[in-house]
Amino acid sequence: MSTRFLYFALTVLLTGCVARSHEPDPLQVQFANYGTLPNNYKTVVKDTFYYHLKDPYSAHYRFFQPYRGYSWIMNVPEDKEELMFGWIIPGMVNAKNSYGAYVGQRKFIVIYSNGQYHNLNYIKGTKKIGRPL
Repeated sequence: MSTRFLYFALTVLLTGCVARSHEPDPLQVQFANYGTLPNNYKTVVKDTFYYHLKDPYSAHYRFFQPYRGYSWIMNVPEDKEELMFGWIIPGMVNAKNSYGAYVGQRKFIVIYSNGQYHNLNYIKGTKKIGRPL
């Protein structure tokens, strides 16, 4: 009986030691500085794909309405976790592959934060995209 109790107590104590990522609290999301989205954001987003596509000149882009939001990158080493507030720019891209055929529409999400564009498709880790209420 005491062995089971000891095992249970140790389990409870050790689960509290597991490092967990925390989402931003609602006040942090509400009062964050999102900045303003530049008018030329579509051109700059297209430029972020230039070196990642086989034939960047064949690419067709479809942009959706940008919105203020945040990106939280987790499940990476603790020093690499990142919370970025800014403008979320969703869209789709279709480009030719090395055989010359179009591959079909692929979703992408780019965040404009602190004057820089971050293509979330090329960042490792689990990503959560949110928006303020």
